[in-house]
Amino acid sequence: MLWLTVLFLSQLAMYGFMKPTSYTVFLLLISVFSCAVGFCSYRCRYEPISLNTPYVREQVERLMNNKIFTCALIAFTLYMFSMAAIYYEQLVVLNSSLSDIRGSYFDGKDNIYGPYFGLLDSYIMSPFVHILSALFGYCLFYKRDWKLLLIFVSLFIYSSLGGGRFHYIRLFLLPAILGYFVFYKGKIKLKLKTVVTTLIVGFAVFFLLAWTTMGRRADGMDKSNMSEAIELTTQDILTYAYGPILAFEYSVEHNYSAMIGGYQYGRLTLHAIDDFFVIGLGTVSGVERTEFNPSLDNLVAIKQDSPIPLGGAAYWNALYTWNLYFYNDFGIVGLFVFPFLIGLLSRYIICMLYKYNKFGYFIILTFLFRALLFSFIDYTMTNMMDVLVLIAIFIFNKYKFVMKPAF
Repeated sequence: MLWLTVLFLSQLAMYGFMKPTSYTVFLLLISVFSCAVGFCSYRCRYEPISLNTPYVREQVERLMNNKIFTCALIAFTLYMFSMAAIYYEQLVVLNSSLSDIRGSYFDGKDNIYGPYFGLLDSYIMSPFVHILSALFGYCLFYKRDWKLLLIFVSLFIYSSLGGGRFHYIRLFLLPAILGYFVFYKGKIKLKLKTVVTTLIVGFAVFFLLAWTTMGRRADGMDKSNMSEAIELTTQDILTYAYGPILAFEYSVEHNYSAMIGGYQYGRLTLHAIDDFFVIGLGTVSGVERTEFNPSLDNLVAIKQDSPIPLGGAAYWNALYTWNLYFYNDFGIVGLFVFPFLIGLLSRYIICMLYKYNKFGYFIILTFLFRALLFSFIDYTMTNMMDVLVLIAIFIFNKYKFVMKPAF
C-alpha cells in the first residue's frame, strides 16, 4: 500500500514537481509485484498469534540480564552522551546549522565526532543499534525498567547525531508498531486511550521532523521560524515521495550502469558480502581497497555528483529507491529477482518467528520490516556488519538448540 500511495502521489505533480514517465512506473510496479509474489509464495502453517509468552519473555530477560549486554549498553549510552555533548557544542555554542553538522557527519576525515566515528558506526554501533531497536519494540509494551530507559536515550541521541529526519521513525516508531502487532495479546479495540496515544505519538513525530527541518533549512532555531518549518516539512513529505522515483528515472535515462562499468551481477545488492571479500582480500594481500573497484563506491560517487532536477527549484542527489541497486545489477531481471527473494525471506522469518517463538527472529524481522517500508526511498541492506550479525543471529537461533515448535 505504501508503494502504491507513493506512486499515486507522484502522478499528481504537486508543488511543481515533474511527473515520472509511464515506463518508470512500469519498472517500479514490477518490483512491487515481485516482492508481493515472493512474500505470498511461502506457505506458512502457523497462524499469527500473540507471542507475548513466558518463553519469549524468558529469552528477553536472559538477553537483558546478560552481563556482557549490560556492560555494552552502559558503554554505548555513555559514548552517546559524549557525542551529544559535541552535538550540543556545535549547535548551540558554535551556532552551527544542522546542515553543517549533517555534512560533517558523513565526512570520514573531518567528522566532528572524531576520525574513527564512521568505522565505529559501521562495524560496531549500527549492528548493536538493530538489536536495541528490536528490544525497544518489545520492552516498550511488555518490560519497563532502567535498561529500557538507557535504550531509549541512547537510540534517541544516535538518531539525532546526523541531523536526519527519518532515523527517529526507523529506530523508534517502526519497531514499536511491529512489536505491538507481533506480541499483542488480543484484538485491537478502538478506545479513547488508543486514539489519544496515537495522536500524541503522531504529533511528536511530526514535531521532531519539523524541528529538524527548521535547524537544517530555516534561518535559525527560534519560534518565529516554526510555521516555516511546518510548511517545509509538509512539502518535504511529498518531496520524499517524488524525489526517489524521479532520481531512479534519471539513473535509467542516463545509463548509470554504463557509467559504473556495466551490470554488476549482484555486487551492488549483495554489497555487504562483496565488501566482506574486498576487506578480506585486501587484508591478506595488502592491496588498497580502491584496487578492487568496489561497485557501491563507484555508484555512491555518481549519486553524490549528480544533482537531479525535480521541477521548479528542487533538486535531488541521494535516494533512488532500492531498485537502483537491483536494476544496475541485472537490469529489468533484477527488478524481478531481488524483490521476490526479499519478500520470500521476510515471509520465511515471520513463519519461523511464529513457529519457534525465538526473539532472534524478531530482531531479523525488525531489520527486514524497515528495509521493506523504506524501499521506496533507499536500499538499507548494504552495511556488511549489519548483515553478518543478522546472519549470526539466524544461525544461532536455528542451530544452537534442537529446533522444536514452541507450541
